[in-house]
Amino acid sequence: MFWLEALVFAIAAWLGGYLIGRDPQAPLLRYTGLGLLAYALTLASGSLHAAADGTTAHILLRFQYAFVVLPALFWIAALLQLLPDWRERIGSWLWTGALGGGIALAGWADFDAATTTARLGFILYAVLLVAILALLVWLVLRVHLARSKPLAVIAALFFGLGAGLFLFPLGWLPRQWVVLSISADLMLFGAVIAAFDAFEQGERLRWDMARSLVACLLLSLIFGGQIVLVMALDTGTTLAMRALLLTALASVILAQTQADPLNRLIDRLVFRPHSTLPTERHELRTEAATLPRVDPDLLSDITPDDFARLTRRALSNYGNLPRLATSPLARLPLIDRRLQQRQAIPNTLERAAELKALLTESIERLKPRHEQAYGITEEWRHYNVLYYPYVLGLKPYSLRVRGSDLPEGTRVVLTWFQTEVPERTFYNWQNAAAQLIAQDLQEQLWQ
Repeated sequence: MFWLEALVFAIAAWLGGYLIGRDPQAPLLRYTGLGLLAYALTLASGSLHAAADGTTAHILLRFQYAFVVLPALFWIAALLQLLPDWRERIGSWLWTGALGGGIALAGWADFDAATTTARLGFILYAVLLVAILALLVWLVLRVHLARSKPLAVIAALFFGLGAGLFLFPLGWLPRQWVVLSISADLMLFGAVIAAFDAFEQGERLRWDMARSLVACLLLSLIFGGQIVLVMALDTGTTLAMRALLLTALASVILAQTQADPLNRLIDRLVFRPHSTLPTERHELRTEAATLPRVDPDLLSDITPDDFARLTRRALSNYGNLPRLATSPLARLPLIDRRLQQRQAIPNTLERAAELKALLTESIERLKPRHEQAYGITEEWRHYNVLYYPYVLGLKPYSLRVRGSDLPEGTRVVLTWFQTEVPERTFYNWQNAAAQLIAQDLQEQLWQ
């Protein structure tokens, strides 16, 4: 049973790390990946608890009960990224409730199962379980109504995995069957999330995902295989050896999937503060990492709707050059012409920078031809909803922005957003403005 759990642990850790590594700035990928890592952590605590006794077993049991709600809560946070209207309303108290529930569940492990207090703890656990599953079901329905069918499938997978995670710690089903079903679910789950993200970004997925999987597999066999050999020939699956194997697997998998931030940290520690080496090395790593994701054939038969979708996605990634580098729009003939005009080398990062400059020019063309520097009238809406969130990088509905020391014009526009423009209207205006940007880019292509 332990070997099966170790395999599922490795799969969950790889999928979680891979999704976070694809784009750490994307909330959907980040929260989904954290949910998978939390699932791996909960599974590891259960495997270690099975081999422990005495005080150690009790401590591991408390950890398992405390962590058991985390995966579903992270997946709820991921789903909230698909529902902008509810993100601020639910997100503000979601983690407070999670902290209180985790403390209560950890405390429940202190009581004997026959006591009245334990029965009250079971009622608390059941209430928390029903509340979280009800929220997941509600989010699935909301996502299905608000977005396309692929997102509803993703939401259903969140629900299925969350439900499975809640069931197997309580022993309601045979542990081996639940772990087997969840392992299959995890592979499908990670593939669907990664495929949806690649589709939205206009990227290729197969080679990038396969390379990450093969690299993690080889590293796991090299380092984990030695520990497995010692366990098979001598020690057996003791608590210490289980902990050593799981931590070794987690270390090599996360080191591979998070190689870029790890390399940046090492560069900052090794090279001089004012040296250009860290920046140059980061640019080379970014170019190498983006090459497997670039789909050079996507623009050959692209439809107007797909062009508009890719434009909307490029605007969302305005401040993220690695993401812009993988956008098919960076391979437009218009980008090639502009690079030739300024005699720049057409490498990956130069294309991303040129695409960013092109988007900036198109956004500026949305600005009304007035002498005033800013405005909050109807004719300013398309310019405002793109310029302030993307070019300036501000979050209009964030509480932190409301108290910031901003220029007068920016403060007036953000106050207008917060007091006069509902969030749903704001995102509708952004979609309409992105359509105008896409049309502008297409017109430049025809010139």
